[in-house]
Amino acid sequence: MSDKSFSTSFILQPAAGAKLQPIPEGNVATPVEAPVVEPTIDAMNNPVTNQERLHAKLGLLRDMIANIEGFRYHDDDDINVSRLASKLICEFLNDVTHVQNLAIKTVIDTAREVDNTPSLNLDQLRVVNERYKTVIRCVSEVPQHIQTAMGSTAMARLPAQEATAYKTDMESRIAKEAIIRIDIEHKIIGVEAKIEAVQQERRAAFDDFTLVTRRKSVKREEPNEFDTRPKRFQSSRY
Repeated sequence: MSDKSFSTSFILQPAAGAKLQPIPEGNVATPVEAPVVEPTIDAMNNPVTNQERLHAKLGLLRDMIANIEGFRYHDDDDINVSRLASKLICEFLNDVTHVQNLAIKTVIDTAREVDNTPSLNLDQLRVVNERYKTVIRCVSEVPQHIQTAMGSTAMARLPAQEATAYKTDMESRIAKEAIIRIDIEHKIIGVEAKIEAVQQERRAAFDDFTLVTRRKSVKREEPNEFDTRPKRFQSSRY
C-alpha cells in the first residue's frame, strides 16, 4: 500500500527548503566519553523498539533538567563554576539531540513500514496511529525543558558569549521540534482517514448483510390466503 500521506520525506522547512535531517551529535564541545551502545534486546531477549528507546532517552533528558534545576555552586572560582555550568548545559543539549533524532528515526521507520505493506487492517492502522501519537507526546515535551534550561542558574553562570551561543542552539531545537511535530500531525491525519475509510467499509458491509438477512427472513403469505379460485374443499392443495 502506498500513500503520499505516509511518505518517508519530511515537511520542507519554510526558510531553508531542506528536508528534515537528524541533528548532528555533539555540536558543542563535550568531554570525550566511550560510545554508547544501544541495546537491541531486553532482559527477556525481546527486541527493544524505537518507542522504548525514545522513552529511555526522554527519561535521561528529564534527569538532566532536574540536575540543571538543582544546580548549586559552592566555589568562589568563577572559572570552575562556569565550566561546571557549561558541562551541564552541553550534556542537556546532547540529550535533546538524542531524543529528537530518535523521534525522527521512529517516524521514518514507521512511514517506511506503512509504505512497504500492501494493506493494513484496522488493528494495524490503530497501532501505527498510536505509535505516531507516542512520538509526538515525547517530542512535545522537549520545548518546556529547553525553556527551563534557558532560565536556569546554570545558564546565568555562563560567560555572555557562551550563553548567547547556547541560547541560539536551544532556539533552533525548539524550531526543530515544531517541524517534527507538524510532520507527525500530518501523518496522523492520514492514518485516521484510513481508519475511518475501513470503518465505513465495515459499516456498509454490515448494512448490506443486514438487508439481505431481513429479505430472507420475510415470512411469505400462505398460498390459500390469496388464492381466489373456488374451493370445493378446504384443503391446502389449492
